[in-house]
Amino acid sequence: ENTLFVKYLSVPKKINNAILAEAISLKKKFNQATLIKGFDTSFRSNLSCYYDEIYNQKRNTSVLLNEIDTLFSSNQEFKEVISSFGYPFTEFLTTNYHETQVSNYGREDEKYDYHVDRMGGFTRILTFVYYFFIEPKKFTGGEIEFTNSPIFNGIPAEKNPETLKITPENNMAVVFDSTTPHKVHSTKSSSFNNGRFSVNTWIGFR
Repeated sequence: ENTLFVKYLSVPKKINNAILAEAISLKKKFNQATLIKGFDTSFRSNLSCYYDEIYNQKRNTSVLLNEIDTLFSSNQEFKEVISSFGYPFTEFLTTNYHETQVSNYGREDEKYDYHVDRMGGFTRILTFVYYFFIEPKKFTGGEIEFTNSPIFNGIPAEKNPETLKITPENNMAVVFDSTTPHKVHSTKSSSFNNGRFSVNTWIGFR
């Protein structure tokens, strides 16, 4: 109930292609993704890249960061839809901070077990995920799944919990409460370029 599936949200195909080309050009900047406790590839095995660090003081040179900044500040339809969905989405209009990470899944059998994005504080109250990848799709798996169960060590604590699984589509977004437990299913592809890319932007207060 705390997940907003914004399937209608998309950017022009030219921009979508440019976002993908930008990510592929930054291949050498992608590293093994970490957790708060450090590396644990049995829990999270994908690659990630922090655009805010790469484009520090030059955000306007990034196609992706430009689109995100414009969407959050100037797209009236997006702002109205998000803020009408109930708490904490109603806080979107007053947020003053967001950070962006791009993830790549699929070089091998890569996944991310159940976790929550918000671990205290208010820098992450909403999570915005945007998917982009080569079409036709050249990877398998990669669904994002949500649960209403508490979680422990990457799995639901309740037996037979309710879940919601969404299959990513290119040029599609999902927005959810950052306290919602979610996972990324095992993802396989032949290469980095053919993998499942996702923008993870955390929205909150600084």
